[in-house]
Amino acid sequence: MLRSASGRAYLAFCQDTIRDAILDRLRQSGHKGDRQAHSPDYVARCVSDARAQGFAFRDPDFGGDFNEPRSAVDDARDSLAVPIRLAEHVPAALNVTWSRKVFRRDLARAQFASAVQDAAADIAQAMNAG
Repeated sequence: MLRSASGRAYLAFCQDTIRDAILDRLRQSGHKGDRQAHSPDYVARCVSDARAQGFAFRDPDFGGDFNEPRSAVDDARDSLAVPIRLAEHVPAALNVTWSRKVFRRDLARAQFASAVQDAAADIAQAMNAG
């Protein structure tokens, strides 16, 4: 949840009680990839960055394996995710993944961020109508 773009987007915008429950569960985990849940500064930075941008990027050290750093496992991709918001409820996040050989983050932000935000808003509107 703290390393992937979709997990970060979800955590940043979900209800506080849900975020707290997820973080408590991650803190109890024995998985290496969940260790950052023990760092309040790391968690706060993930949440504040995503909220300020309206989307989240995956952790720069996340190479596709939730327990290993990018130096050990590198899928050569990066991701950006946007929460699908129904008022205070976040049922999901919409994720876009690309090859780092094709796009740097700044280019991906320019190319994808607003389109993915618009798509997430359209999905939320359709869910509210249904």
